[in-house]
Amino acid sequence: MPVSGLFVDSHEGRLPGLGSRRRPGYSICATESILHRSNGTTMKIIYFTDVYWPRVNGVTVSIQTFSDALRRLGHEVLIVCPEYPRERFMGTKAEAEGVFRIPSVGFFFSKEDRISVPMVVPDLFERFDAFGADVVHMQTEFSIGMLGRRYCRSRGYPIISTCHTHYEQYFEHYFPGLPPRLGRALTRASMRGMYRGDDAVIVPARQIERVLRGYGVNGKFFMIPTGVDENTFAVDADRDLRVRRYLTERFPAIRDCPLLLFVGRVGQEKNVSFLFSVMKKIREAGSNAKLVLVGDGPARTHLEKMTVEQGVGDLCVFSGYLAREDLPSVYAMADVFVFPSKTETQGLVTIEAMLCGTPVVAIGEMGTADVMAGDNGGFMVRDDTDEFTARVLQLLGDPALRARKSAEALEFSKRWTVGRMTDALLAVYDQAAAGRRKTKHTLFARIRRFLVRTPYFFT
Repeated sequence: MPVSGLFVDSHEGRLPGLGSRRRPGYSICATESILHRSNGTTMKIIYFTDVYWPRVNGVTVSIQTFSDALRRLGHEVLIVCPEYPRERFMGTKAEAEGVFRIPSVGFFFSKEDRISVPMVVPDLFERFDAFGADVVHMQTEFSIGMLGRRYCRSRGYPIISTCHTHYEQYFEHYFPGLPPRLGRALTRASMRGMYRGDDAVIVPARQIERVLRGYGVNGKFFMIPTGVDENTFAVDADRDLRVRRYLTERFPAIRDCPLLLFVGRVGQEKNVSFLFSVMKKIREAGSNAKLVLVGDGPARTHLEKMTVEQGVGDLCVFSGYLAREDLPSVYAMADVFVFPSKTETQGLVTIEAMLCGTPVVAIGEMGTADVMAGDNGGFMVRDDTDEFTARVLQLLGDPALRARKSAEALEFSKRWTVGRMTDALLAVYDQAAAGRRKTKHTLFARIRRFLVRTPYFFT
């Protein structure tokens, strides 16, 4: 597939605030950003995000992946994100340069997340001014995401955002007592209010664009999934041996048997319990396969109890979080990567598994359907335990098929590499840097600027 076929500019005409007249059907492609860089021009970019390390999730990985790729190309990136309690950093790497932490407090419905309190930081916008950004990019919708939008409005930057999450599908898991109809209405209203004023909205999957348009957001959309760094997932025999020894010593039950692997946040929204029914059927079929679940989250204790209640406790291993640099070896250990989530906006882990040559069996909904586009690198199935189990057993029982699907996965995953995705992202940034809006000097504009200059004034 050509690069331009992946990143289609889905709105005809002018891109509001980005100062570029577009031809109908024009596609964002690598050529624009390559031309930009050939002139020796580099940019300064600010990311505003309500989640970052040590918080482990897809948004964090996306920001880390793109910021690393941009820095390798000579661009400067400043990541504005929350402070986390000191103990959350235990066992993590030292803080990298280019990160600006804002004091925060606990998020009442998610122990893993934080709400930042920007009003306690003096001269906050002036500190951002000192960085001298060419482009500002919002990655989330909460306190820091709103702070970034206010900063853009006060300084005349086009508002570029990425919608990573389909919140409507998460609401029932975090607010189980709220009537579903009310929850959906609140989600739709808040998302519409957040994104309808943005100049460019980046989405990792077509489904997210359709959802936002359904909410009444009719701006400029760009589909740019997060890429995966193929160098990170290259073969490393020494690392593979070390990780295999570590896991088999820690969990002797996974020695000398076929391995199924799940990687992700252990939350109810990931549909992890679906895999327990699959494991029961796999045992009934005579296989001695084991399931390794890598990750952690609020539902882990509940799900561990559920495996015992369903009689598959001896077939399932919860490893908790592992170092990201060791994940390629974990993927390589597995015979099949299994992914039951139906809420993924992209499903980076499926790409990571395929880059390691591990065939995937996944429920073909949301971002997973965009990534796999059918049975590429494995099998994309319906939300049906019988069909899911049959495909897993088919791969486990046919080494030749598994080898073909492994080779297919390696080839197919190349279209999702970080280099290609970064080129598409830079094409959007190039327009933004060239079309930064001039600050108006009308009386109304001056009053508005006075109000929004205060970081904690909610416009």
